[in-house]
Amino acid sequence: MQIRITLQVDRVDEVWAIDDIKIEGRIPVSTIWDGSNWSAGYPTTSTKAIFDGDYDTSVDLPGNIEACECQIKTGRTVDVATGDYFEIQSNIYNNGIMNVADNASLVQINDDATNTGTNFNYQRIATIRLNDYVYWSSPVDGFNVSNISTPIANGPTYIWDGDAPNPNAGQGYWINAAGNTMIAGQGYIVRGPSSFNDTTAQDLTAIFSGKQNNGIVTPSIVRGSDTNTAFHTGTNGIEVTNLSDNFNLVGNPYPSAISAVSFLAANSNIEGAVRLWSHGTLPATIANPFYASYVYNYTPNDYVTCNASGVVTGPAAFNGNIAAGQGFFVLMNDGAADTSQTVTFNNLMRSKSYDNTNFFKNTDTNTEIEKHRIWLDIVNSNNQSVRALVGYIEGATLEKDRLYDAYASGGTTQNIYSLVNTDKLCIQGRPVPFDVNDTVELGIHIPSVGNYSIAIAAVDGLFETNQDIYLEDKLLNVIHNIKVSPYNFSSEIGTFEERFVLRYTNATLGNTTFENNINTVIVASNNNQISIKSSVEKINSVIVFDILGREILKSTDVNQTEITLKNINVKNQTLIVKTKLQNGEIISRKVIL
Repeated sequence: MQIRITLQVDRVDEVWAIDDIKIEGRIPVSTIWDGSNWSAGYPTTSTKAIFDGDYDTSVDLPGNIEACECQIKTGRTVDVATGDYFEIQSNIYNNGIMNVADNASLVQINDDATNTGTNFNYQRIATIRLNDYVYWSSPVDGFNVSNISTPIANGPTYIWDGDAPNPNAGQGYWINAAGNTMIAGQGYIVRGPSSFNDTTAQDLTAIFSGKQNNGIVTPSIVRGSDTNTAFHTGTNGIEVTNLSDNFNLVGNPYPSAISAVSFLAANSNIEGAVRLWSHGTLPATIANPFYASYVYNYTPNDYVTCNASGVVTGPAAFNGNIAAGQGFFVLMNDGAADTSQTVTFNNLMRSKSYDNTNFFKNTDTNTEIEKHRIWLDIVNSNNQSVRALVGYIEGATLEKDRLYDAYASGGTTQNIYSLVNTDKLCIQGRPVPFDVNDTVELGIHIPSVGNYSIAIAAVDGLFETNQDIYLEDKLLNVIHNIKVSPYNFSSEIGTFEERFVLRYTNATLGNTTFENNINTVIVASNNNQISIKSSVEKINSVIVFDILGREILKSTDVNQTEITLKNINVKNQTLIVKTKLQNGEIISRKVIL
């Protein structure tokens, strides 16, 4: 507690007379724990808790501690058990030892609080394999990154430098950080120890020892010089964007969880999303990242992207609270502002009520605003999937919103995303109230020829009830209810941003025909020819595609109710026959030739 004393004095000869003393505030009442009992009852937010005996939240009462100040006397040990917390309004004087277990929290309220003593130990357990990287951030001051897995030797250790030259003739690269003192608010990545294996995940227990971090923390962020918004590639042929050199690896600097949305709201110089590494997939021979070329690579789909709209991986993936010890990526805004700035962490982002167990995944509890969301998967024939989120969120608009939209990753891996103008988004927030006539343009990237599906992974809000969800395939002129079943299609390699639309009605719009229309056009195939007969309108044109969407042949200005296409040089293939009638209606049919 702070004490303010105002003195009013008058000088009389050589004597100082004090006429008035005013004291604002008060010294907190103390209650002392002697190892068995409290001297003046349980601590409160107006009480200084003094520990003159060992204390364990899992055994001793009241368990969790809420106090104005905290003092641990010499020779005494305080243990905060898993899932428990200490919430201290202001100063902590630690002349003994304070141990905070994995998933437990130490929360302080006053940004200017005084902390003394270095015998503070915070435990964090990561379950990993040999080639899994964990993204760390230190909750204590002056900790050496190479001591994270002591006594086991660390694997390779890196920081990310956003404007460092990389081997792909671009900017942004991993820099060796072994032996570095961890900077508060900066992120570090450390691979599993060499004694681990890739078959069975093992617990890696990190003990961060030192004086706990508290209050305002302002780590630096940087941006490279690439402002080219046109499509361009690095020397390895992988797409590089103007945002590729804007990424920064930061981290929660406190021994308690912070709210991701609170952090994003306080830092308008970054995109309104955080990206956490889930280390779910081991490296494989997949597409290179934008910054270099390797034989084996980690998939960018293992990043969990979160903003005010939700989490791209689904409602059961992340609770919106960034755990103690967790590093994460942010994206510095592009533009003319300084290329070297800072982001700010403060105690307003912390709370004893924030679940600190979510080192990588848990449950989405960010339900304080109106949300109606759809998580979409694109799935290949090997059941590998990538996910995107489209939601109708209180506060979002139809434009690019900093806190509600998040950029999709680039590159050449399988991907699905929504579009706002030319922006590719893995999360898109749209306004409420929900409009049943709304449509959302979707883009996909297909890395190899084959069969794919677009399916609903999860929904919430009004989409859990009777609201249908349709996928429009503009190439084949089909609208399919993906709430009933996934939409299956075939594709060649490439990026396709004009084929699919997410929509919520099956009312005829423009020239589209739906799967459940009455069959007014008959299509038959035999002996390298296709016959088309219309029973209602004359035929205007016919286009034939193969299953990959490539045009095989085209006949225009037919002006008849029947037409036969001959000498089609295709065998044992499924073809799509797209017939346009003179009334503008388009009908697609599949045939095997």
